[in-house]
Amino acid sequence: MSHRIKSHTEERSREELASTQISPRTARTLSWCFVIIIFAVPLIEGGLELRKGMRPTVLGFFDPLTKSVGSMATPGGGGWKSPLKTILSSGYLRKYESSVEDHSVLRTRVQPAVQEWLHKRFGAGNNKIVVGKDGWLFYRSGVDYLVGPSVVDASYLWVRSKQSIDKQTNLDPAPDPRPAMDEFRQECARRGIKLLLLPIPDKSMMQGRELSPRLEGFSGRNVPNNRGYERLMTEMRDSGVEVLEVWKTGSHQPNSSQRYLRRDTHWLPSYMEEVARATAQEIRKRLPDTAGDWPVMTLRRERRSSFGDLVQLLRLTPEQQVYQEEAVDVDRVLVDGQDWQPDRQSEVLILGDSFTNIYSQPSLGWGASAGFAEHISHALGRPVDVIALNGAGASGTRRELARPENRDRLLCKKIVVWQFAIRDLSAENWSLVSIPSGPAACQKPAALESRNERPVQPGETQASANPPVGPLTLIGKVVKTSKVPEPYSAPYSDCLTSVLISVETVKSGRLAGKDLLVLFWAMKDNKWLPGATYAPGDRLQLELLPFKEVSDVRGVQRADDLDDFEHIPYFAIKETLVR
Repeated sequence: MSHRIKSHTEERSREELASTQISPRTARTLSWCFVIIIFAVPLIEGGLELRKGMRPTVLGFFDPLTKSVGSMATPGGGGWKSPLKTILSSGYLRKYESSVEDHSVLRTRVQPAVQEWLHKRFGAGNNKIVVGKDGWLFYRSGVDYLVGPSVVDASYLWVRSKQSIDKQTNLDPAPDPRPAMDEFRQECARRGIKLLLLPIPDKSMMQGRELSPRLEGFSGRNVPNNRGYERLMTEMRDSGVEVLEVWKTGSHQPNSSQRYLRRDTHWLPSYMEEVARATAQEIRKRLPDTAGDWPVMTLRRERRSSFGDLVQLLRLTPEQQVYQEEAVDVDRVLVDGQDWQPDRQSEVLILGDSFTNIYSQPSLGWGASAGFAEHISHALGRPVDVIALNGAGASGTRRELARPENRDRLLCKKIVVWQFAIRDLSAENWSLVSIPSGPAACQKPAALESRNERPVQPGETQASANPPVGPLTLIGKVVKTSKVPEPYSAPYSDCLTSVLISVETVKSGRLAGKDLLVLFWAMKDNKWLPGATYAPGDRLQLELLPFKEVSDVRGVQRADDLDDFEHIPYFAIKETLVR
């Protein structure tokens, strides 16, 4: 009966839709209204800019043509084809779009004001934020992981792959985390290293009561999770992967205490330290007792405050009074009175993302030398090594291990802890990364002992044997670029981008080879910088430093889809576009 009713309703709907008629006058009116709306925005923008005595930003689209007018009339000057090709290139279009958005009065003033009014009046979030109870904010990606399809469902993985290809976000999608996890376990096992997976529960899992009344019934170790998570981890354990599920250890009571920041995606310092102690305990079980004259580490409590990355993603007005800063106490880890530093020769390596960096990286707003790796080291009473990149828990840290400058990173390791946000299981690309072998013995790398060139050893490249030293000034041409994320698309306001440069002229310094990998600032404070818009063919004059010498940007989110594991990266401290 229900099927007949449904069929009748659908048939009737089709008939009504087919019989809908629109008069020519109405069609013309609606079409003209649509055209007027499309052109109204740039006209209003241009009028406001002219009123301020500014050149309308929209006219900047034709700059390559206007700058080439003289050469068009000159024999051999190149004509109009070259500037037209520039205008139609994807890099130039992205640069122009970014410029229009950055100067848009409607976007920078009207949109935040409307968002703030909707948020205050109706509690509205946006495509990145879910608004919870009593001023709590949640990252939508984490909520989608919790309530969405099984992360190992074949049809769901197929849809994610197709979406990545259709949107050209990744032409070689790898939405299934299982092959990457098993491959990395094998990479570690071949080196005699034990791999420990450490998925960090999402805020929506641990603070369910603040998200929805439907999650108030969960307590103790009964933490809500994605419906496919248990199957995934069962398969991983069956293949030999070890997993530490911190919400199943200790006396976790996710709905009886606060463990996450109210308006940030990350954990409270107290919960982070609790997980660090649990992780250290698991490391001790797997790490042979070795004597060592370890340095004495001490803690210094400090008060830190910030609005949180989720307030930033709400995109309210700069003068907003809806939220105040949240204050927390962090325990800064000191060694001989100085900030804790990672030890490349340690037997323990922590691979992590922003959960590792949140209290380590000052640019995230919550302090320094008080993060996850620091507190694991303090709980162990011995040094540890760490590679942590914001937003890169799925593949970024393994890619770092594959780079020439890190070929020796696994030499002395006995334990690798791979920390990642659990929401990455449904939102990231889990690409396979083969990690080449480095030097054969656990020893201090010769490159750190001397700056003189030395012969290449088995398992090394020329670049890894003789890494770059000191500054470099050159002129080069862009060969390949990485796709930079849109501003406000992630909880990180800063981003670097990897660009392959073909060297034309070396003005000062020493360089082996004709190509090099350069990291540029692509975004700061959620605003694109020139590095985000460079396109193949652009010529640049650059002042560079080896990236390993620029410590204050090491954990910043990075756009890198070049798959370049040959060149040791440089960092651009100054860049000028050469016409």
